[in-house]
Amino acid sequence: MGIAETSFDEAKEFFTNFLAENGLTQPILWVFTQDVYSFKTDKYTKKFWLKLPLPADNEEFARRHFEFGKRQGFGLALTAFASCAEGLCCSFIVPTDDEDAQYMLMGPEHLKYSFTSRDMPVAKVVRSSILWIFLDMLRPWIKSGNFFVYLKSKAELSP
Repeated sequence: MGIAETSFDEAKEFFTNFLAENGLTQPILWVFTQDVYSFKTDKYTKKFWLKLPLPADNEEFARRHFEFGKRQGFGLALTAFASCAEGLCCSFIVPTDDEDAQYMLMGPEHLKYSFTSRDMPVAKVVRSSILWIFLDMLRPWIKSGNFFVYLKSKAELSP
């Protein structure tokens, strides 16, 4: 099925089935930069903190991200890039132009499903609002987002 005919709900179902076929049966957690902190470093590090529970509107923002990717017309990928006890941290990859899509081996009419690896990075879960505020105060050393460079901000997807 091509991307134009696929709804967000269908894509999510196909993605869930793809992950299950590859032994990844945890629930999908739609993650955005606001949900994640990591160290500011030039080194490639996969260590990051994930605030749980995730906001209830993350699913709606994932839907917007999917529709945005469809409108771009360069292809779209759903990917699981990390895990935690509650599920798989997932997001979309939307190429910025045709050349970017070619480098990512993405066609303009197709959805691509992927996961980083079977031993994917594990998020350090933060359940305390106070600890999350403390992390926010450490901005000189940490940043929103993490190693997954395609992670979008909800602000980028707001109407």
